[in-house]
Amino acid sequence: MLKRTTVIAMLALGACTGTGETPDVATFAENCVTVMSDPELMEELADVGATPETGCACMETWLADQPEEKANVDLVLAEVAKTMAETGEGAEDVASELRGNGAMINEEAAKSEFAQAFPSFNNAVETVFGGMADNGGACPAA
Repeated sequence: MLKRTTVIAMLALGACTGTGETPDVATFAENCVTVMSDPELMEELADVGATPETGCACMETWLADQPEEKANVDLVLAEVAKTMAETGEGAEDVASELRGNGAMINEEAAKSEFAQAFPSFNNAVETVFGGMADNGGACPAA
């Protein structure tokens, strides 16, 4: 259950949407909700008693005292959300592509900043959503 959630959460990264010199960049929460609103992930969130909004707020709170981990999770969420918006694909497919998975492993993608940040994302999703499942939907202690 949590592995799919991890992949979907990874896709919640923010999208740049402006055309001026300074593009509008979605916040951590916006990107996370975008990714977690994937229908498959919403089912998994419901299983742990969470909505995209409550799950993302919990994850952001859990990461508050871990700036490096939060930066990694934010990077993953932003890239996934951006790519989901551009391609119309689901979070799981986007995350897999960005990590360089598939029939032919793309070595360059596997060495990318995204792939390097993914373990932090995976850990945060498994810890937070697993903790929520254990706590009846309440956030785990940081």
